[in-house]
Amino acid sequence: MQFRIGINLGDVIEQEDGTIYGDGVNIAARLQQLAEPGGICVSGTAFDHVEGKLPLAFKFIGEQTVKNIDKPVRAYRALLGAASRPSPANRTWSPRRLAIGGAVLLVLLVAVGIAWKIQNLPSRQAATTIAQKPRLAVLPLDNFSPHAEDEYFSDGMTEELISRLSRINGLEVIARTSVMQYKGKHKSISDIGRELNVDNILEGSVRKAGDKVRITVQLIDVSSQGHQWSADYDHDLKDILATQSDIAEKVAKALHVKLTGAGPELSQPRSGGNPESYALYLKGRYYAGKLTPEGMKKSVEYFEQALALEPNDANTWSAVARSYALIGWFRYTPPKEAFSKGKLAAERALSLDPSLSEAQLALGLVRFLFDWDWPGAQQALQRALELNPSNADAHLYYGVLLKVLGRNDSAAAEIRRANELDPLNLMASAETGWVAFFGGRLDEAAQACRRTLEMDPNYLFALHCLQFALTMKKDPEAIVVGKKFLDLTSGDAYVLSLLGWTYGVLGNRKDAEGVLKRLKESSRTTAIPAPAMFYMYLGLGDSAQTFKYLDQTYRERWNDAVFIKTAPHLDVLRSDPRFVAILEKMRLAQ
Repeated sequence: MQFRIGINLGDVIEQEDGTIYGDGVNIAARLQQLAEPGGICVSGTAFDHVEGKLPLAFKFIGEQTVKNIDKPVRAYRALLGAASRPSPANRTWSPRRLAIGGAVLLVLLVAVGIAWKIQNLPSRQAATTIAQKPRLAVLPLDNFSPHAEDEYFSDGMTEELISRLSRINGLEVIARTSVMQYKGKHKSISDIGRELNVDNILEGSVRKAGDKVRITVQLIDVSSQGHQWSADYDHDLKDILATQSDIAEKVAKALHVKLTGAGPELSQPRSGGNPESYALYLKGRYYAGKLTPEGMKKSVEYFEQALALEPNDANTWSAVARSYALIGWFRYTPPKEAFSKGKLAAERALSLDPSLSEAQLALGLVRFLFDWDWPGAQQALQRALELNPSNADAHLYYGVLLKVLGRNDSAAAEIRRANELDPLNLMASAETGWVAFFGGRLDEAAQACRRTLEMDPNYLFALHCLQFALTMKKDPEAIVVGKKFLDLTSGDAYVLSLLGWTYGVLGNRKDAEGVLKRLKESSRTTAIPAPAMFYMYLGLGDSAQTFKYLDQTYRERWNDAVFIKTAPHLDVLRSDPRFVAILEKMRLAQ
């Protein structure tokens, strides 16, 4: 027989009959379920006591949610046979080391006892633990359609399957951003499983010819490479939504995931089943996934065409809301225009179907970045996660909101969760650095940004973060990073102003004044956004002009304003009454 062992250090309560219960037991039971057969899983509290004291290596497997425990629990898997320190044969074991070894052995024996006790707890107590969720990746479906332009359909179907499967509470589904990295690549199932840290992979193909669709899918177990389930579907396009639901249901059954039969898990979106409208919707999703200014603009155009044919399609309204929210987030249009349209679309979607996680996410972004309704934003983003716990974007943006509100530890936990669900998402990776930066951990921020840049040396969001961290460290490398950032954006005025700020903070006043001159010259033909001038004068130490443009940034609702409460590079302004007044206007003073 093989046993799973969970080890936790914490308080327990013992009844007169010897039954034990409490938070310590709940966590140990959860860890036992996370352990592999014959393996050991330890909590963060136990790991902190044994790290470096045993000839073992440990792998961090993320923060785990445990019923009735307010905070996620750090979990580590003991890599049995993998030494992290010299082997016992090559070490001198002092009496102290022997005592530590004996104590650890005692902990193991206690863990076995706890495991036995847990098996004999009353059913109501056992119900407080959560079974480990299978992790699933849906690879991009191959496009076998006769026309190459139908690629939008195969990509759209991939995204729709991810969306449908991620609503199932018993599954953890890798987000679209990460799985699309494997499009057109021929990697082995074992390599993909390792890179995405998943147990199962769903792959297949789509062939669309007119209104006829053939979908072939197969579910593969990563460890055994065995097929757990496969199916072929030949349907009319109007039946495609039922096909998606059937695939999701069969996958859940194959993975032994119990559907609750309630809530939004496999519910059909409100749609009249108009094939032409659905094709336009998928085209919109295809272009929205590009996240470029042109792609986002085309996505809205296709969504609006779809709504002209089917005005009460909640999913399309939700997609419109998401596109406008991201257009505002990325500054592709002035915030008032983008976020106002995004809010109307989100409210319309939710009036048609309140169970849409994506619409709640879009509404949360508008309340966060434009309305500055902090409780309302938190409510919407939490609701998005309730409706879809695998919504990586909801974890990501909720983490950003918590960062803004000064709850850095909770923000870091949400960002980690986003990275678990979307491990190849560059934005989620870079946000790890930003959270560290806002927490004042500059070295950690720089290291995290460099890790992201190893994935993509030209990723702008990571360069932005690295420049800020190095500037605050007064590291001259910040100028090198700032120049690269500027080159990659073709001399964008905002990015130019950040280089001017870096020059100013590092004491290169002449260079900073040169940047200001360039900005003033550009302003004769092109409008310079208020945040650019704010950063420029902040770097030069011109208090009057800094507050002039900070106030304009606030009045015009630029995204930069929402970060002022906790941004460490603004510490030089915090004692000024003008700064406090803006915080109060934004309801961020508390």
